[in-house]
Amino acid sequence: AYSFFFRPGNPSKLAIFWDGGGACWDPNTCIGSALLGTPTYSLTVDETAAELDTLEGLGDFSNPENPISDYTQVYIPYCSADLHTGATDTTYFLNLPDGSIVPWVIHHRGYDNVAAVLDWLQDYYRNEVGRPPSRAFLSGASAGGYGVLYGTPAVADMLPWYTRTRVLVDAANGVINQDFYDRALTPNGVWRVWDNLAPVLANAFASGPDDLTIEIFKSLGANYPRARFGQYTTAFDDTQIVFYNIARNVDSIERWFDPVELAAAGFEWTLRARTYMILTALQTWNYRFYLASGADHTIVADDK
Repeated sequence: AYSFFFRPGNPSKLAIFWDGGGACWDPNTCIGSALLGTPTYSLTVDETAAELDTLEGLGDFSNPENPISDYTQVYIPYCSADLHTGATDTTYFLNLPDGSIVPWVIHHRGYDNVAAVLDWLQDYYRNEVGRPPSRAFLSGASAGGYGVLYGTPAVADMLPWYTRTRVLVDAANGVINQDFYDRALTPNGVWRVWDNLAPVLANAFASGPDDLTIEIFKSLGANYPRARFGQYTTAFDDTQIVFYNIARNVDSIERWFDPVELAAAGFEWTLRARTYMILTALQTWNYRFYLASGADHTIVADDK
């Protein structure tokens, strides 16, 4: 069973938030990390309506300075470990030191969940409101930042051409390596990302790990010229750096949090993140980015 959060507001203005919560893509990240008590993904949905009511930033609907305070809001929770892109159940097998094998099924159904939310929204606007929204604000933080990029075409296709659409990607810069790309993002990858991939993103996903994020923004910007796309990160985002280091050392759990490895990963990550954003800005006229100082992870739910 899947549930999501809905807050009624001005029906002509719609805000959709994709939740964050890590990812897993091999036996070590999907099983080993959980058995060690440091899972790389949310094992269960951990939000409640009461907790969402305490959010700051764009989640604070009592703050008059919040530009979307009167929007109808949909919050898409997440615990499928697939960046909201999956469409399959995958069984992983972890070999333990004693020779035994631990099987573990991960329900990588992130995009199936998003599709259910969008189906409900279409019915709501058709049957309850009677007209589509004239403004749409789409945002996701961390894993949700990738979810909003993957899901933007589906949202755009359900909205009329005149809807003023704005997309904000928070702390999801797509700095990945070849191994992660091969395991998770190829047509036969463990998440089955290509099963529901929008045609406008096919060339971007086929471009490989180094150009993936740039090509996604370029494709979205070109295919939805009336939309505007924004991207935010801190210069040394600690969580993104940790995940990049895990991807670099996915078969060596002892290196995941090693200070030397993290320092090397941090230098690589920040250089590539900056390069991606600059190259995207040079090639996508309706895209802007903001690079903040520090190492904080995500900002949309913070008063900063």
